[in-house]
Amino acid sequence: MIAVILIFPVIAAAVAFAFKRQTLDRALMLAYAIVHASATVLLILDPSGIPFLSNEWTPYFRTDALCILFLAVLSVVYLGTALYSMDFLSHANAGKWNTYYSMFIMLFVGAMSASILTTHLGVYWICVEASTLTSAALVYFYRTRTSLEATWKYLFICSIGIALAFIGIILLSAANLRTNSLFFSDLYADASSFPRLTLSLSFAFLVVGFGTKMGLAPMHNWLPDAHAEAPAPVSALLSATLLNTAFIGILRMKKLADLAHLERFASMMLFTMGFLSLFVSAVFIIRSRNFKRMLAYSSVEHMGILAIALATGGGALIAMFLHIIGHSLAKASYFLTAGTIYDTYGTKNINEVSGVVKRSPVTGWLWILSFVAAAAFPPFSTFISEFLIIKELFSRHIVFTLLFFALLTAILFGIASKTLAMAFGKSDEKPVRTPVARYAPQIVFLTIIAVLGLYLPPPLHDMLANAAQWLKAGLSTSLNGAMK
Repeated sequence: MIAVILIFPVIAAAVAFAFKRQTLDRALMLAYAIVHASATVLLILDPSGIPFLSNEWTPYFRTDALCILFLAVLSVVYLGTALYSMDFLSHANAGKWNTYYSMFIMLFVGAMSASILTTHLGVYWICVEASTLTSAALVYFYRTRTSLEATWKYLFICSIGIALAFIGIILLSAANLRTNSLFFSDLYADASSFPRLTLSLSFAFLVVGFGTKMGLAPMHNWLPDAHAEAPAPVSALLSATLLNTAFIGILRMKKLADLAHLERFASMMLFTMGFLSLFVSAVFIIRSRNFKRMLAYSSVEHMGILAIALATGGGALIAMFLHIIGHSLAKASYFLTAGTIYDTYGTKNINEVSGVVKRSPVTGWLWILSFVAAAAFPPFSTFISEFLIIKELFSRHIVFTLLFFALLTAILFGIASKTLAMAFGKSDEKPVRTPVARYAPQIVFLTIIAVLGLYLPPPLHDMLANAAQWLKAGLSTSLNGAMK
């Protein structure tokens, strides 16, 4: 199943490039989404998978308790965005760029899947860089001056981040005197023998490097421009899956730091980047005039929340994994709906969009519900996850909790005032009909996280608990226990 996930997009992209037929392009993209989802389900049911990539010949890609959750989120979001793209591409009138869109979105998802599934730090670094190169072409889809500028900014800043991560890998290799291996299992086994200073420097470079791709401040600058210029389905993937792909690298490095007894240093660094991300989001969301940039800064906010939860530890870890699911689906819904609004009004300026509920009731209410989910209101699962993170943070750091509340309040005010003004303002325009493909994925995404806010199925609870247990052995990994 791992082989199918990684090889299919390469073959499909080559076929799309050879024939350049729009119907074939869309069919291949949707086929990969179905194949990816099916393979992910089979891997969840049987993690050993088909022995082709599970034996000693090819140890570089495996499933574990951590990566299977991220792969499932990627699969669900990609399936939804592929369905949305069916209608998007039929109206894009982009010529040969329709083919390039299908090619690069499959390669992009393949690169992210490889990043999630790899067991080797060096291979992870290569796959993360591959995800940058494949997604850059997608950011440039509209081929305008501003999209070109955003693409180069994306490539430049993320390349700096990946270069910093490479320095961290070199330092880690220098510190690993026993095996000189970059397999995560070998790094964890040898963690206690690493020189503390070298490992601390390595961790700092790796977290800043991967944090650049994750969108953590102060290396977040690429994210608002790329999201503002990319097509809506690409923005959804960037926010809901690419940032998670970078975060899994930080999670693996955090475990190494914990095993090497560098918990305080690692947590201090993550706290700093997390709260700085919240502060940057609060400032720029209030000043935003572009609704896609506003959503991009909201993604920076949620990445900050994840960093703070990881630094807090304890019961916040299982809530962190639940928050990854909630944020990914809510933000994918938000960006897809934003794309429909852009196509309807022809502008991204918040002041020029008004009365969305009147002009397109389905789009307008999805816009409001996506805001409610992303802002962590009940009944959505984001409310439960943020509540549990705050609960754990309050039990450890009261001052940080108050700062956390203050920044989230400012962010909530900024997003709410703009979202509601767009939804309920006056509109003299004639109502428009929204195709089913433009709203069905959002309905599914929002339904999933609404259900998870009311009831967490035992298999999913076990998946979250296993991921938390992998990250930190010995902690209480029950949501019910965390609630008490």
